[in-house]
This record gives sequence, structure tokens and C-alpha cells, in this order.
Amino acid sequence: MVAAVTSGGSASAAGGKSVNAQVAALQKQFSAMQKQMVGLQKQLTETTNAETRKAIQLQVDAVSAQMQMIQQQIAMLRSQGGAADAVKDAPAVESAKAAAEAGGKQRDLMLGSLVDTQA
Repeated sequence: MVAAVTSGGSASAAGGKSVNAQVAALQKQFSAMQKQMVGLQKQLTETTNAETRKAIQLQVDAVSAQMQMIQQQIAMLRSQGGAADAVKDAPAVESAKAAAEAGGKQRDLMLGSLVDTQA
């Protein structure tokens, strides 16, 4: 289930709304796992049988690992969304757009790109 979210996540991370939708879905999944964790911890405290406690502890560890993976995916999606917004809102891009709209030439914004060829 987590792998399916990961594989689709990077393909549509460029669209802002899809990133937000993916983050919301992961947060919903995380909340469900938190509830599951509370139930497992309650079982762990109420169980006296050593074998049962070991089995429950393994489940707690597995759910904890899944929760950490979800948190990492959320952080990754948010950073991708933030990076896409930063590129979209970059001043260089805006000034190039403004120059094009004003009828001026768009220039290469890299240093050293202007070379005097009339020597």
C-alpha cells in the first residue's frame, strides 16, 4: 500500500494540487496507523503471556516503521512542492517574463553569456 503511493508520488509531484492531495491521503493513512498503534500498545500492556507479547511487539515495530516511512514521504512531497513553487516564483523567471511581455529581448541570465563579437 505504501509502495503504491511512493511510485505515483514522484510522477505527479509537479502539480501543486496533486501534491496536496497526496499529502492529505498520507496524513489520513498515518492517522489510521496511530489508532492501530494505540490498540497494539493497549494489548501489549494487558498481555502477560511472553510469546503473545513478543508477537505484539513485532507488530508495534512494523507499524512504527510504516509510520516513519509515511512521514518521510510527506516530507519529500512537501519539499518537492516547495521546490516547484520556488522555481515557478523565481525572480529571474519573472523578470524574463516581464521583458518578453514588454516586447524586449529575453536574455540568457547566466553570467558570462554576453560576449562582444564586434572586435
